[in-house]
Amino acid sequence: MQHSPFSSAHSEDQGPAWVWWSSVFVLAAVFLSTEHSRDASVLEAFTLTQDEMEVGTEGGNAQRRAAFLALAAFAFVLLTLPARRRLRFDTLPAVALVLYVGWCGLSTAWADDPEMSVRRVVVFYCVAIAALAIARQLSLRQLMSAAAVLSTLFLLYGIAAELAQGTLRPWSGEYRFAGTQHPNTQGLNLAVLCLSTFCLARGERRRWILLWGLFSMGLAFLVLTKSRTALAGLVVALTAIWTVRTPARAKSGYVAAAVWLLAAGALAGVIAGADLERQAGKWLLLGRDEQASSLSGRLPIWTELVTWIEDRPLAGYGYDSFWTAERIDSVSSEVEWPVREAHSSYIELVLSVGLIGAVLLISAVIAGLRRAAAAFAATARIEHGFVLGLLALGLVDGLTESAMTFPMYMPFVAACGLAGTVLCRPVAFAVRPVELGAPAGLEFSRS
Repeated sequence: MQHSPFSSAHSEDQGPAWVWWSSVFVLAAVFLSTEHSRDASVLEAFTLTQDEMEVGTEGGNAQRRAAFLALAAFAFVLLTLPARRRLRFDTLPAVALVLYVGWCGLSTAWADDPEMSVRRVVVFYCVAIAALAIARQLSLRQLMSAAAVLSTLFLLYGIAAELAQGTLRPWSGEYRFAGTQHPNTQGLNLAVLCLSTFCLARGERRRWILLWGLFSMGLAFLVLTKSRTALAGLVVALTAIWTVRTPARAKSGYVAAAVWLLAAGALAGVIAGADLERQAGKWLLLGRDEQASSLSGRLPIWTELVTWIEDRPLAGYGYDSFWTAERIDSVSSEVEWPVREAHSSYIELVLSVGLIGAVLLISAVIAGLRRAAAAFAATARIEHGFVLGLLALGLVDGLTESAMTFPMYMPFVAACGLAGTVLCRPVAFAVRPVELGAPAGLEFSRS
């Protein structure tokens, strides 16, 4: 059987090549049509005006709904095919995921705008079914290679869009690379590109130059987005992968060497008379000094939204239905700039489905992260490290961005990785429990 690019000889659970190629094609079409715009780099502050936000909230987007319905149709086709991976719902993380999905649907019953909530739940279910179908058909390594291809495609499309608009000016001090998305969303896409190519390059002998080249390009444009949270998430993700497989003695040596280099650099700076505090702050902020004390205006938003959470802490306002036109106007008036999201996935989640839904989802994600880490430690198969990195990236990005709660590309890839880790098991493998302190119920092959 032929497999997808960057396939591994020991990945017996890989699906057919045509399934991989068709999945990449469909996902590219869906996400290019739903979250990319050639005009993104010319919008003021890379976002819509408050009036445009309110209009979009009231009417929804028919093209977007059609794209996700097409994704669901593709998913149902995949579900009818013989699978290389078997679904399992007999573990606590799997139960938590199922309960979360059910809770999201139930929350439409108490939404202030039931019609909007139902529309968005339907989109969420389309995405969830697609993530489950792809996780069932493709191996985690195939998912990793698909992420590398899709992220590269989105980056190239973004570069082409900025060239066409005349906005590709990295030499400008205020420049942020947006491409076809908001720079923070683009940063998340580029973090996935760096993570996937980094993991693929570790086990690839023939295409390692190409993969490291893509990693370097992705990292360069990630820095140009000036998206601090995405860059921090990538650092945490790569550190997590490195930590799991590096022996304790080697870790101590690397940490000592890093501390020595930082101390030597600081001493050299002092001798040269440099303002180290100012320079360090500039580097950490990626040159974005505006509103640094309020996390680029996020603290006033969070302060305002906490008062709304206090009114409905347990059940929330109904799945993705807090941001009605009236609330966009109210919150935007309080913080004095257009706002239609919480700029924190955790706050967004509580507003949407309350503490109950948030606890269900976050506990499943953390359990999936632990399982991926245990699998990587036990098998050394980099695809498990990729899932570990994806989930770590999502948890970090969720601190200051809401993207992880929306039906977008990076959350979808993370959902596929989570489903593949928590809900799927290779059919052809003879299984046994993993030792080394792996969570109960985690199983892998003897191969």
